[in-house]
Amino acid sequence: MARRPAPNDDESSLDSLLDTMLNVVGILVMVIVLVQIGIQQAVDRIGESQAVDPAALVKLIEDLEQAQIEKIDLDAELASLHPDEENIEDQLKRLEERVADENKKRKLLEEEKKNFDENNRTAIANQEKIEEHKEQRTDLSQQISTSLKDISTKQALLEDREKQKAPPAKVVNLPNPRPAPAGIKAAMFVCSENQVFPLDLEGIRTASKNLLESTFKKYKQKYTLEEGKNWKIDGKQLVEDFNKRSVTDKYFDVSMEVFGDVPRLVLTPKKNAGARIAELEGANGGFRKDLRTLDGNKFYARFFVKPDSYEAYVSARKVVQEENYLAGWEPQGAAWVYRTNLGGKLRFAPPPPPKPVDPNAKPTPPIKPPNVLD
Repeated sequence: MARRPAPNDDESSLDSLLDTMLNVVGILVMVIVLVQIGIQQAVDRIGESQAVDPAALVKLIEDLEQAQIEKIDLDAELASLHPDEENIEDQLKRLEERVADENKKRKLLEEEKKNFDENNRTAIANQEKIEEHKEQRTDLSQQISTSLKDISTKQALLEDREKQKAPPAKVVNLPNPRPAPAGIKAAMFVCSENQVFPLDLEGIRTASKNLLESTFKKYKQKYTLEEGKNWKIDGKQLVEDFNKRSVTDKYFDVSMEVFGDVPRLVLTPKKNAGARIAELEGANGGFRKDLRTLDGNKFYARFFVKPDSYEAYVSARKVVQEENYLAGWEPQGAAWVYRTNLGGKLRFAPPPPPKPVDPNAKPTPPIKPPNVLD
């Protein structure tokens, strides 16, 4: 027998590789078979352990179908709300615009309601005024009717009466001032509230100076503000204390006021203290008797007449003329009150220094006597 040739190294290597690959393939086949067997057994175990309930499966399928139907309905409803809008942001924007429009409409309605309520209240108030004025018109109509009847009655009475002559006119002399005779004094009268008040100016001044000086001497320390060269008296306080006591007069209330650095008297006629027209025109009236006590060669009558007292002045002036006294009058305003300086040495501060005399100055002309008679 022939001897086989010895294999070379290359063939020996291929045989080993094939053996290895076959072994691996075999092993893989066995693994696959075993895996399939395991899976089948697992499926059988699951089928045996977890049996499916047909009724539950049918119920689950029905619920799924119902959910699908509801989903389709909801999608349709959403699509019907705003079919032209593509997203939620647009829907929100549209909704906000609608809310803003509704708020504007609400505010307009509220404003209209407010205006309506105001107009309604005004209408009610006007209606009440109309009713009130209607009552007033009715009352006025009745008053006018009554007045017309009274006028008609009085006119009938006047026609039945005999015509009377007008009373004689009262003449008021217009002032035609001229100086009073030398050495003659004024007996003054104030005509106020259609009465004549005799004014005893000298007597009032004397009594007022005595009262003021005695008050100052008694409480000198109280009224002295400064002493020495620039002495000063509290005139306001002194006058206030004077007015608490005052001076008694039959026809005038006497008071005092501060006028610069000196005291000044204020004389106000007392209520109903003067002579009225009936007394003035009487043959034996008090005014005529008082007038007769004056010496016509030493006194003349001077009247200060307020607008409400011309009639009383005319009656008094007639008496003065009948008694042969010189007279004059000065018309005054409605608010006029007789004021005069107290006189005397009492002041509230030192007098101003005298002006220096100019030796080259022209001599001062003599003062003309005042025009007080007419």
